[in-house]
Amino acid sequence: MNKKIFIYISIFLISYINSYINGITVSHLQEDIDWNLVKNNNISFAILRIGWMIGEQGVIDPYFEINYNKAKAIGIQVGAYIESESFSVGESEIEAYRVLKELEGKKFEWPIFFDVHPGIENWGDSKKRFNTFMNILKQNNYYCGIRSTAKVLSEKFKDNNNEYAYWVAEYNKEFWDDDISLFDDWGIWQYSSNGSVDGINGDVDMNYARIDYPDIIISKGFNGY
Repeated sequence: MNKKIFIYISIFLISYINSYINGITVSHLQEDIDWNLVKNNNISFAILRIGWMIGEQGVIDPYFEINYNKAKAIGIQVGAYIESESFSVGESEIEAYRVLKELEGKKFEWPIFFDVHPGIENWGDSKKRFNTFMNILKQNNYYCGIRSTAKVLSEKFKDNNNEYAYWVAEYNKEFWDDDISLFDDWGIWQYSSNGSVDGINGDVDMNYARIDYPDIIISKGFNGY
């Protein structure tokens, strides 16, 4: 590649990436986090795991409340997500009401996400299950989103007309990779599962956001505002 062209491309990519909002995803796997150090790493938001559930059977993440309180105390904005393995609409309803209980009394600047792992999108009427969960949260004035791979989002949720926030999980990819361009409606891209951030022991998931969700959520009074 011509050296001058390489420099131009590098400058463009640096400028492009720097226009994004930097965030992380955390759960009990990161254990005790020094949130002050995290904030000093130019981390603006954190998406916290609420728990992992199968209908009534499930576990609330033991660090959800801890991470919420500590992140908010120093000014890091937060969103949240649930890992679901529901088999039926009824189980999705139960999960939604359990999540509402955990969200009560809290304020989230970022969306509340339903995490759709590859594979479970094929269990029964998957879209109906996921939309059931979303609708219950929406009825309670929460701004919701879906997290999955570009392939799942493209095949299962492309026709939602950007009704929800989209969080695409594609690790170790570049902006021009097919998996990213396959679903170009993403608002958040989880680009790494083994990031390193001061204040966190071990690996942490890293995110870019290109939509200012706090502006939407706070101005419209969603998520506890």
